Amino acid sequence: MDGVYEIVPNSALAPIAAAYIRSPKVLTLDALMIIILYILTGLAFACVVLTLVMGTVAMSNKSEESRIKSNKWMWRRVYAQVAAIVLLGITFYARSKGA
Repeated sequence: MDGVYEIVPNSALAPIAAAYIRSPKVLTLDALMIIILYILTGLAFACVVLTLVMGTVAMSNKSEESRIKSNKWMWRRVYAQVAAIVLLGITFYARSKGA
């Protein structure tokens, strides 16, 4: 039996497996929205980490130009954190409403 699975009738999981195999695999709008929110939230958190690293690297020099760059990167990090927290809140709210 290449690539074909057989449901053993005596198995306790046979009814569950049969229902899963017969159930249609349809992506609803709610599920798509949650997937998009997960992706956006992950990207926002990655942006926070990136801006934190870039700000820290900019701090490594002691020149005035480096200080200004570091300050700009840290403000970008604050904005990215706000966006990440807002997206995380929206994601939790959508999940709690059954999406």
